[in-house]
Amino acid sequence: MPASALSLTVSCLSIGRPALSTDELATWSAVSRTLPQLVHLLTHVDAVLGLYYLALHAWCQLFGYSEVALRTPSALAVAATAGTTTMLGARLADTRTGVLAGLLLAVLPAATQVAQTARVYGVVMLLGCVSLHLLLCVTGPRRARRTTRLAYALSVILLGCLHLVACAAILPVHLYLLIRHARRLRSSILRTAGPLAVAILALMPLVHVGYLQRHQLDWVDTIGFTGFVDTASRELVGSPSLVLLLGVLVGCGVAVAGRSRRVLAVWALAPITLLLATAIWVPRYAVLVVPAWTILAGRCAAELLRAPIPLAVLLASVTVAGIPRDESIRRPDGHGFDTRAAAVLIADHWRPGDGLIYRADSWTTPLMMCYYQPGRAFSTPLAYADAARVGWYTGTPRPPTYRNLGGATRLWYVRRGDHAAHPFDATGDSVAPATELARHYRVERSWLLPQTLTVLLLTPKP
Repeated sequence: MPASALSLTVSCLSIGRPALSTDELATWSAVSRTLPQLVHLLTHVDAVLGLYYLALHAWCQLFGYSEVALRTPSALAVAATAGTTTMLGARLADTRTGVLAGLLLAVLPAATQVAQTARVYGVVMLLGCVSLHLLLCVTGPRRARRTTRLAYALSVILLGCLHLVACAAILPVHLYLLIRHARRLRSSILRTAGPLAVAILALMPLVHVGYLQRHQLDWVDTIGFTGFVDTASRELVGSPSLVLLLGVLVGCGVAVAGRSRRVLAVWALAPITLLLATAIWVPRYAVLVVPAWTILAGRCAAELLRAPIPLAVLLASVTVAGIPRDESIRRPDGHGFDTRAAAVLIADHWRPGDGLIYRADSWTTPLMMCYYQPGRAFSTPLAYADAARVGWYTGTPRPPTYRNLGGATRLWYVRRGDHAAHPFDATGDSVAPATELARHYRVERSWLLPQTLTVLLLTPKP
């Protein structure tokens, strides 16, 4: 399909240029372990991502662990999502709408960001579309075959095994379609929703494990309206100008969507509403709504702009509006921080007797050194190097006291934000009592990397 080809082309441009983000380093750490070590890790953390880690582990056994290899499955999944969006648009409206929706998805910066990130969200977006497509087949005018109903149940199970929160967020859309189908046929909702009920029951063991590991969501804070608008516009669309353009198209699309208006509106809004209502607002958990937005926008364009030239101008306008965000995604620091540059900087200035210090629950510093400086040993005086044994991304933490620093000649400390002026403040990610660090060490030199990542070199006071 043209949309899939365009999406894959856009996604693969400079796919290996951005340095791995914190989450991508966690992905690499998990999939680079042996299978027993990976299973041991999942018993302590990220069990809800276990299927993705296992699949990517098998992929990396064939293609290696480079940035390109780690991210290619996401790019392929987003390209397939563009094709599936085309089919959904054709089913919910017409072929013209489907083609435009797929092309719009292919050039959206939000889709590019998902495609160039070694995380599960590209596959989640694909399975979200596939499950809805199969559900439309199940609830269509013709009686669905048993294999179709089974495939639908399996798609929901796979979606839940990849990301429980995203699966739960899209369930209201499934329930709406099933209830509407039951009312139309005057049948029992229990009988109609049989495949979905089977899928939910099959996911219950994973739901239980996820509940036991619910501490993984402790970092998610309650967000206000301004924060919601900022994060949603940046990560689910791309830029303020693109938000305005896409918003107008989506709004007009709702007005002209006809019989599919309610389905698309529920798909576009229900997952976001549910995440906000449960205080689990993380924009990437809501990537499932992006195809709905592009179908509505495509429906507007298909209805109001029938000539080829205006349609080409529209696609070009969306592409141009997203260029600044696309360029920022592809920079070395496009995924948050330039961890590659930080690792190279530390390695170039490293001396025997130096040590790395970092917060016990933060794996960015040790993993970036392991990934970008393979084969080199870097002392970590506040943690034992036994991550694989303890089933965590970093080793066993030691009490963050001056005594446990082991008399390191110099300390390297990487902090998020600009901490050059106040390196020992206790905000955010302090690893040792600020008073102890300030008493025994001074900042010999600091580097401020793009996207406000501070690398501090601490030396003992005379």
